[in-house]
Amino acid sequence: MLRLEAGIPWFGTDFDEHHIPQEAGIESTHLSFTKGCYTGQEIVERVRSRGHVNRRLAGLLFGSADAPKPGTAILAADGTEAGRVTSAAFSPVAGKAIGMAYLRREYLESGTNLHCGHTSAGVIELPLRAAVASEIS
Repeated sequence: MLRLEAGIPWFGTDFDEHHIPQEAGIESTHLSFTKGCYTGQEIVERVRSRGHVNRRLAGLLFGSADAPKPGTAILAADGTEAGRVTSAAFSPVAGKAIGMAYLRREYLESGTNLHCGHTSAGVIELPLRAAVASEIS
C-alpha cells in the first residue's frame, strides 16, 4: 500500500523485461540518455525521439475499498478496453483502493473516468499519496 501511494512501480509486478522504461515511467530515474551504447538503447532512444509510447503505467483511484486483482481489465465508458491493473491495495489515506495499471495513451489524462469490474476507476497523478490527498481535500 505504501509503495502504491508513493507511486513506485515494482519490478516483476508493475513492469518486467517485456516493458520498456518509458511505459513504466522510470526513464527519469533509471535511464541515461548521455551514456554510451547499452543493450536496448536503440528502442529507448527511438521512443524518446518520437515523443510518446502507446501505453503507460498510471495511477488509479477506485470507487470502492475492494482492490481488483492484477490483470483485471480497465474499461472506458463505451466498453473499450483502456488497460489492465498491475497492482492494487486498500489505501487508508484515500479510504478506497488505489492501484497502478497500464493504460492506452488516450486514457492517461488525470481525471479520466474509467470502470473496473463493478466500480469506477479514476486516473490520478503519481505519486498516489499526493494525488489522493488532493482528491480528498
